[in-house]
Amino acid sequence: MSRATPYQLDLVANFGTWEWDLATDEQTWSDELYAILGVPPETALPSQASFTSVVHADDIARVAVALERVRRDGARAELELRVRAPANVNAIRFVRLRAWRTADQRRLVALVEDVTSSSAITERLSSVSAFAAGVAHEINNPLGFLSANLELVAQELGSEDRREVEALLREARHGIQRIHTVVRGLMTFSRIDPTHHEPLDVNRLIEVAIGITHTEIRQRAKLVRDFRPVPQVDANAARLGQVFVNLLLNAAQSIPAGTNTDHEVTIATSVDSAGRVVIEVRDTGRGIPRALGARVFEAFVTTKPVGAGPGLGLSVCRNIVNSIGGEIGFDSEPGKTVFRVSLPSTTTPIPVAPEQPSIKPSTRRGTVLIVDDETIFANSLRRLLGREHDVSVCYGGGEALDRLRAGERFDAIVSDLMMPDVSGVDLYTQLTELAVEQAERMIFVTGGAAHATEFLARITNPCFDKPCDLGALRAAIRRLVS
Repeated sequence: MSRATPYQLDLVANFGTWEWDLATDEQTWSDELYAILGVPPETALPSQASFTSVVHADDIARVAVALERVRRDGARAELELRVRAPANVNAIRFVRLRAWRTADQRRLVALVEDVTSSSAITERLSSVSAFAAGVAHEINNPLGFLSANLELVAQELGSEDRREVEALLREARHGIQRIHTVVRGLMTFSRIDPTHHEPLDVNRLIEVAIGITHTEIRQRAKLVRDFRPVPQVDANAARLGQVFVNLLLNAAQSIPAGTNTDHEVTIATSVDSAGRVVIEVRDTGRGIPRALGARVFEAFVTTKPVGAGPGLGLSVCRNIVNSIGGEIGFDSEPGKTVFRVSLPSTTTPIPVAPEQPSIKPSTRRGTVLIVDDETIFANSLRRLLGREHDVSVCYGGGEALDRLRAGERFDAIVSDLMMPDVSGVDLYTQLTELAVEQAERMIFVTGGAAHATEFLARITNPCFDKPCDLGALRAAIRRLVS
């Protein structure tokens, strides 16, 4: 049989094609498809049996069902699956299979894309990263003005006995903080550069992972934190955070939903005798079957039901932990499983924010400029800060720059980082040449600073995430006014 194909889609680097004449059962594969499947043309005739012979055992049924629907009903099919090259059964590839019937209904055509390549994975991760950063920014901005408005309402209550209203406000602020924790997790996972390592506070990173997995855990178990003071570890925040997320999700999913009063998921940190940071994730779930114990860190080995996940989580965890010189292991029996991660610590002490002296409002009202393209947030800050200071507002960096070029000066400039015309970074840079003392009086607020991390690392100006710690923001302004 000829291996040529009239379809030229396979000229794209990671694509192969498969054509199947349904009347004669004659099938042809492109050279690229043979290459993707890792089988030599002389040993494998194009057929469904040849294709499924290299498909991972757990995916064969899905492929058969999808192809049968295309053949029988003319439906289109698209699915991702795993293939193993016969010459190297450990070489796993991800492929995306798209299949359809031609317009005359006589032929089945399949397009097979290799999505294992680093370029494909990087492209998909970049899309997720951009999405996460965008969502976080859009959530943080309204959270910022909600937080500021609640603070204003709380102040308006004064000393009146309105305990019920005060309780509602406390609960609302608690809800804002919970959302903020989740958003902080999104921002952490939006940074996908795997080469960037930095000293990390493990306890703080675990809190980010808890924020991401909170919903899944609370349906199944009570979460118990057992954190001890630990030294920092040198790692990539997004990748190490992924380890904690995977371990917490696995722990939760080992417990039946709806049994949260009977089960616990515990995450603990400590330091071992060798000075390594130890993270343990314990659960009271079903345990890991003995038959899988020796293979639990292999790719595609999973105790989850079909469709609940491909079984890559623990394999990915092991690779990440090993890449930073750590170790991961587990102990399991019915009703008790412990995953234990040991990581080398750095000699860098965890930075402790110096205690700032309590600064009371000055008898002199300061002059404050708020620069933010989010109109509602800027107005909320104006009302909040206007009780202590004379506040002006610019709804964009360009307007602020014009006023400063015209000679206006302020005790403090509270500026958003990301704005469409002139960003906070641009405003700061211009001021270092125009009026450096004004640049030094800038305080930044941001709904997401993923694109300004290098800038923030080289300046000493304060920066607050939206929703701001409003007490800390007011204190920072008072210091500049004083």
